[in-house]
Amino acid sequence: MPMNLAFSFPPAIDPRRFAEVIARAEGWGFDMAYTPDQGFFRDPFVALTYAAARTSRIALGLGVVNPYTRHPVQIARAAATLSEACDGRFVLGLGAGERANLRDKLGAPQGPFLAALRDTITVIRDLFAGKEISLETPVFSLKGVKLDFPVARPMPLYIATTDPQGYRLVGELADGIILGDMGDPQAVRWALGLVAEGARAAGRKPEDIAVVGWITTIVTENMVPVKDKLRRIIAMAARGMHKETRRALAIDEATVAKIRLLLDGGATVGSDVLADAMLDRMAIVGPPGLCLERIHVLREAGVTQLGVRMPAAVAANMDFEGNLRALATEILPKLKA
Repeated sequence: MPMNLAFSFPPAIDPRRFAEVIARAEGWGFDMAYTPDQGFFRDPFVALTYAAARTSRIALGLGVVNPYTRHPVQIARAAATLSEACDGRFVLGLGAGERANLRDKLGAPQGPFLAALRDTITVIRDLFAGKEISLETPVFSLKGVKLDFPVARPMPLYIATTDPQGYRLVGELADGIILGDMGDPQAVRWALGLVAEGARAAGRKPEDIAVVGWITTIVTENMVPVKDKLRRIIAMAARGMHKETRRALAIDEATVAKIRLLLDGGATVGSDVLADAMLDRMAIVGPPGLCLERIHVLREAGVTQLGVRMPAAVAANMDFEGNLRALATEILPKLKA
């Protein structure tokens, strides 16, 4: 079965230029483009609306938005509007959001993530169904809210999580899962086993759930300097994961403790702490043949869409569009074969 190829592109530039990049990627054959709601970049819903006007085929995703800094009613309104604007090509990704760099800076409400996510999905789907909702939760409240317009194009809802209970929640409720920084097939199979548990318990078919491998993927013949640029970013991702997911990726807690000390102190994370073998379990870096081999292995493990990630801090020092072109010419045709 062919694997879809997507990419993540933060709205860090003028929305017209942002839309132009996505339009070029559509021409190159990419299936989907995601943009995150992270930090304090330009608004992702507005940026994707520009992209919707410039494209006709490529799917557009919000990957991801959270219910702490955006009220679920506002998420529902914006998502439904964007889905109309792109004729149903929109996918809504939900996650916890950045704690330190976003939620804490805004004084966002606190509350258990999985409970908030369950409530958010329920609210969004009920609003799309035309229901009036009253609900009080630790994170948000609604008092007799009903959308004043019909939602003709409800979009798929994906969940991004590294929590084992979150994987089960995906199986129970969501249309797809975003597996962040999981480039190891054994770890992917473990996570998808939990998704399948949740799906079967809810009377759903696990095979109906889309699986996005959200992985930093860089095509290069010169791996050493690229991996060195990535090491700190990958270390931050490892620190933020649930400990059970780290264990599945063979990242021991002693290494995580070292990573925390280095990151908190602003020090460099070297290969003596985050070894190449560990980095390779969380990212795909190398020549086209090696990248394609790694991607095929993930497809066999159950990934249905590769979501190519290049973190903003890395993209600032690398050729973002050049990497997309390399993926489009060297990888995409073979994935579709």
